[in-house]
Amino acid sequence: MKITEENYTVVPEKERMTLKELLTDLEFINHNSINKLFINWIDCHTEYSPERTDPCPDFYGMYELRLEDDPRESIGVEMTLDELDMVICTLSDFKEHA
Repeated sequence: MKITEENYTVVPEKERMTLKELLTDLEFINHNSINKLFINWIDCHTEYSPERTDPCPDFYGMYELRLEDDPRESIGVEMTLDELDMVICTLSDFKEHA
């Protein structure tokens, strides 16, 4: 689910304040950028398959960055809110100093 200023309240309440700040930082990163990013919240569980012998990873409640132009493509890996905060902070610092 694409997270925006209008729907960020769908995430758990304890994560909302940080996520709102990250949306503002992401807006700064996207300003005048060729490739625009958005935050995707993984709001579904991984399907269990009885044929699998290894544990199925479940990324429910995690975040990922995706491209606006091709929303199927994920940038990086699934992240917790703290990891997403670190990545967006790094991107923001890079853009500020570039």
